Amino acid sequence: MLLLSKNIKLKSEKSKWVLHSSFFALHFLYLIQTVFSPTRFTSTSLIVVVG
Repeated sequence: MLLLSKNIKLKSEKSKWVLHSSFFALHFLYLIQTVFSPTRFTSTSLIVVVG
């Protein structure tokens, strides 16, 4: 029983990490997009495509 709860906790930690890394990746892409094309239209369209 203890092992099962430990495994569940490990899975939730892993999914949390994946969520955080994808969140940072999205922001990184957004930053790159805004730096290379300062027009607001392209940056918002990128968010729509990713989101």
